[in-house]
Amino acid sequence: MLRNSILLLMPLLGLAALPPAARTQTRAPAAEAPLAARMQAFLDALNEGDLAPVAAFFPRRGEWARVRTWGGRSRGERTETARFAAAETPRAIAAGGAACESFAQPAGEYGPVEGALAMQAMMNRSGWRRVRGNRFVPPGEDARSPVFVEWRREDGRWVVSAYGEEYPDFPRLLGTPVSMISRDTLIAAEGAAYAADAPWFVQNTPITFEGWRYVRYGLPRRFEPGALARLGSLGRIAVYARAGDTRAPEVLMVPVRPGELQVYQGFRPTGSVCR
Repeated sequence: MLRNSILLLMPLLGLAALPPAARTQTRAPAAEAPLAARMQAFLDALNEGDLAPVAAFFPRRGEWARVRTWGGRSRGERTETARFAAAETPRAIAAGGAACESFAQPAGEYGPVEGALAMQAMMNRSGWRRVRGNRFVPPGEDARSPVFVEWRREDGRWVVSAYGEEYPDFPRLLGTPVSMISRDTLIAAEGAAYAADAPWFVQNTPITFEGWRYVRYGLPRRFEPGALARLGSLGRIAVYARAGDTRAPEVLMVPVRPGELQVYQGFRPTGSVCR
């Protein structure tokens, strides 16, 4: 009887000999998910389109950066870096924010803005590769890729310190990509220019105007004189809308060659927009 009592007390005596912290810990704390898993969770959040979970991946202190590369990598690209205070993150990535275009979901029927981080996440939902330090690039890209997500440690967790985007190979006009129409109805065109040889036309790239995205529709056609009104321009190429429909036109026309214009059908963005 005494021997059995001693055997029952031995585990309790051993527990009492442990430090208080060890006695109160019932299990080892769960290990933090590796950085690769954190990166995948970030991609998943981007594709969900809810900005609150996305904002949670950014730092609470200091700042983070957005690096945009314009133009082909072998054609003298131009890089722009913008920095955002951590406290401004929810406002910066929300509708109307300075970084909205990187995260907006969706931007019309055709998905996020071409070249934006959200578009990269949609096109490459997994398989991003760690190439240098804490930097990840899309599948098939090397360490020099202008598209990347970079991380740093903050309070024991991984947070986004910078990300990079690569926008289409278009020249810039007054700080605006030429795929985006500039409204200039009062500016006279200096010489006729046509879209037939323009890179955005040859590549059948959508064009944008004041939050709308326009895609090519049908074949070039002719219009009666007076049926159209000049709306703006893509570089030196004039853009037209139907007369009386220049405020928020659903259809645009672009001259392809003398006397022939290409129709572009517009799609109004839905959900969170950046304008």
